[in-house]
Formats: sequence, C-alpha cells, structure tokens
Amino acid sequence: MKQTKPTVLIVDDEAAILEAFQVILEDAFDVLSAENGSEAMALIKKKTPALVFLDMRIPGTSGIDLLREIKKRKPRIKVIMETGYPDLDLALRSIELGASEYITKPFGVQEVQNTLENVLELEEAPPSRERLAARWLTKRRATFGRAFSSASAGAYAFS
Repeated sequence: MKQTKPTVLIVDDEAAILEAFQVILEDAFDVLSAENGSEAMALIKKKTPALVFLDMRIPGTSGIDLLREIKKRKPRIKVIMETGYPDLDLALRSIELGASEYITKPFGVQEVQNTLENVLELEEAPPSRERLAARWLTKRRATFGRAFSSASAGAYAFS
C-alpha cells in the first residue's frame, strides 16, 4: 500500500524560491506552489496542506493578510512566514497571528529542514519573543558579517 506524502504549499512570487523549495522538499512532501494570495486560497480549498511557507510580500495582498485568512478558514494549517526584508516587529506580529515560525531569506537547505522538523515533527510551540529576537539578531550579524568580510577582502585586494 502506497503511503501518501503530506502536502506543503509554497506561496512566493519569486520563481527561484519556488524552485528551490521544490528541490528541497519533493522527496518527503507533495509540493504545491502559488504566486499570489488568490492562487494560494484556491489550492488550500482543494487540497488542505499540512504546512504553508508564506512570503510576507506577495502580489495582490500582504502575507500578514493571507496568514489571517488561512488561520480563519483552516486554523490547523501550520504557517511558516518567510521574507527577504527582515523586520523583527513583523516577525513577532506574524507569530501572534498564528504563524508557527518565521525565517528570513536567504535561507539554506539545513535551515528549511530544521524549521520543518520543529514545526511538523516536534509540534513545538511558536517561538517566544525572546527566542525569535535572538535568532533574528544572530542571522543579521551573520549576514552583515559576510558582507563586511567580502567588502573588506575586496578593498584589501587592491591595496
């Protein structure tokens, strides 16, 4: 008897992000994708996913508004917010509105897998404000550290 894979919906208007999620998740999940809020809600009505990766900025609506709509219609769906424009206040707001997690772009395979493990397998409660703030600051330091190191290396290469 063939076991069915759990369904994951990716809502993002960037084709590269949709493709990356497909590659990362396709072995373990039935991956659906939508580029805007209306496509996402139509897919949710047809086939309720276990989890949604939802970009904060999508055409036609905000990620926060779509999160509200998903939680109103299907409160059991777990939602992981994702964004390339990290904003701690927005991250906290999304958690307060029912998101299970929040990740910032760029993210790697391991971060996606760890987030999925926390949200789906461990049934972990949403992160506390303190833990979310600490993770956000750590990621920002790592990002700015890489940018600074690259800029410094380039500057010294011409000295």
